[in-house]
Amino acid sequence: MDQLKNAAPPFWEQPESRRLEFKEEFPQGDQIAKTVVAFANGAGGKIVLGVRDNPRQITGIPDDQLFALEEQISNYIADSCAPTVVPEVYIQSVDGKNLLVVEVFPGSHKPYYLKAKGNTRELAFGLDQPISRLHRRFSKNWKDSGARSLLMLCPCTM
Repeated sequence: MDQLKNAAPPFWEQPESRRLEFKEEFPQGDQIAKTVVAFANGAGGKIVLGVRDNPRQITGIPDDQLFALEEQISNYIADSCAPTVVPEVYIQSVDGKNLLVVEVFPGSHKPYYLKAKGNTRELAFGLDQPISRLHRRFSKNWKDSGARSLLMLCPCTM
């Protein structure tokens, strides 16, 4: 009986956090992709569709939309995020209503990014290198103004 007292409430009863997002329906724009990238770059997390957050209410996803939405989300993530993020997408039944859960695990090929925003992976490498080596490396790929901006932002020493 004591174990039940110490058990965490089910995720649909927990508050939103850095690892838990609620959406009533599939949002427009890149909101889901940004959240997936953040989860993959961090400690992972869940996006739960079919829950209104404020006030908290389980609205559910209609049965006839579940599998199409599951496919839409999987394709959207594959088309929007790089390197490839493969979340676990599953159906959770709560009080006779279906939730669609997108569980993103911490990535093993960090950093992850939005394909539409471009590859910013290069920024994660070489910041401990001498500034002259950084300039040579980035000036090949960036316009001079971009390279100067990067170098001004990096607290590097020569």
